Amino acid sequence: MKISWNPRHIRLGLLIGASLALGAAHIVARPPTVPPEPMNPSQIRQTLITELRAEGLDSTDVRTRWVEVDSTFRRPEFRVAVPDSFSSTKFHIQWDQTVKPLGYESPARVHFPDEVMHIHMVRVGTIHATIRLIPS
Repeated sequence: MKISWNPRHIRLGLLIGASLALGAAHIVARPPTVPPEPMNPSQIRQTLITELRAEGLDSTDVRTRWVEVDSTFRRPEFRVAVPDSFSSTKFHIQWDQTVKPLGYESPARVHFPDEVMHIHMVRVGTIHATIRLIPS
């Protein structure tokens, strides 16, 4: 088998190699993105109320209590009474899409048999708030 050393093929190979090298350099040298400042509890509550209204729920059903983590940190727990027909999973997906650009992860857990969903707002390994969706 004979290898063709056509100048056009050589230029194309060099162009592909250069673009791969530039792409790799861009990925490696790109500075990390800095997430915005953490939300304070009132901002979290207001965002929650906005999302609940978008789902057609009454925002007066949001109750807040404070969980003492240690002597220097406490976090809010928002309790929301939701109708049995309310899709907690759909709300969790929407909530995650809302808070992810703000630097938060939002893992959730459903506790059975009462089917209460706990959605945590986690930032850099710390839970900043919890939302409890309680079927009524």
